[in-house]
Amino acid sequence: EDLYKNLDRLKKRCIKKAMESNLDTRFFYKEEAIPYIPEFLKLRELTQKRAIHNNKNASMLLKSQAFFEDLFKNYETTMVTVRVDGIMVAAATFIQGGNTVFAHMSGSLAEYNKSTGAGTYYYWAAMQYFKEKNVRFFDFGGSPYYPTEENPAYGVYTFKKGFGAEY
Repeated sequence: EDLYKNLDRLKKRCIKKAMESNLDTRFFYKEEAIPYIPEFLKLRELTQKRAIHNNKNASMLLKSQAFFEDLFKNYETTMVTVRVDGIMVAAATFIQGGNTVFAHMSGSLAEYNKSTGAGTYYYWAAMQYFKEKNVRFFDFGGSPYYPTEENPAYGVYTFKKGFGAEY
């Protein structure tokens, strides 16, 4: 409840929609995630194309299979995946350091975000998952401080702010 009260109305609505959609949400820790990297990379690529289509100034780093294999083998890294009818529609990686978890990289299919709330839900599920593991801080990563709508990262800012994120 303490996490939920900080969410804005839109995030609460997306989470409710996701819960009603019976999404298949799973967590894979360290090497368990390696078989899912190729699907994750496809989501990242589609997300990058969508971001650039929506804002020509947008950019996203795409990393290789080997990069992610190293990440999962050598660091406290978790992947959360969301599937609908067997299709991975959203996924994210999280790296833990001490009592903080850092949202690392994510990707999703826009049509499923709208119809199921999956793009919001995996962050919500991750927050609960890590809270149960006694992680104290959830770091969404950077975004510009109070950007204008013209800023390429404005959507990133509003998305994170909707979770009650603080700078």
